[in-house]
Amino acid sequence: MSSAASTNESSLVVSLVGGSHVVNHMYFMLLPPIFGALKADLGVSDPQAGAALGLVGVVVTALQLPLGYVADAYSRTAVLGLSLSMGALGAALTATATSYPWLLVAAAVTGLGIAGHHPAHYPLLAA
Repeated sequence: MSSAASTNESSLVVSLVGGSHVVNHMYFMLLPPIFGALKADLGVSDPQAGAALGLVGVVVTALQLPLGYVADAYSRTAVLGLSLSMGALGAALTATATSYPWLLVAAAVTGLGIAGHHPAHYPLLAA
């Protein structure tokens, strides 16, 4: 492979991973801006809204190591694709939540979407 082709490929990978990383952080910040709407539309209290956000963090923490194993043992791109898909599904579930339990399911799915990003990003960049 020529040096120019290698540089172009590297630039593409860095750009795609960087864009994915921005999306990942947007998923993480999905709930705080809508706390007011959640309170008004679903009757969610501040502690309940905080618990939903905390659930995202718990799921991310619980699943990063297992997803890192899957990314290393099987496919980094599959883990990244799954993460992007689950994050988008979590955002859609959050947007359409009609009850607090639904919001908690959405938070858990969003956490799954966030959890695989770092385990997939760093090895892709290193390669």
